Amino acid sequence: MGFPRGGTAHTMLNTGDVALVYIVAGDRPEHDVCDYPKKRKRLYKAGSNKVFVDNE
Repeated sequence: MGFPRGGTAHTMLNTGDVALVYIVAGDRPEHDVCDYPKKRKRLYKAGSNKVFVDNE
């Protein structure tokens, strides 16, 4: 699976009979912004500082 930057929100659902093993790889930049569309929130991250704001 690939989740490109700026892509649509994504979820996963295991529809099989055995446990799903999902290995995540990627970078963790010091500054980042991400959206949570179902919660209508946006997260701004700068180092250890994190702020959620309304995103309607």
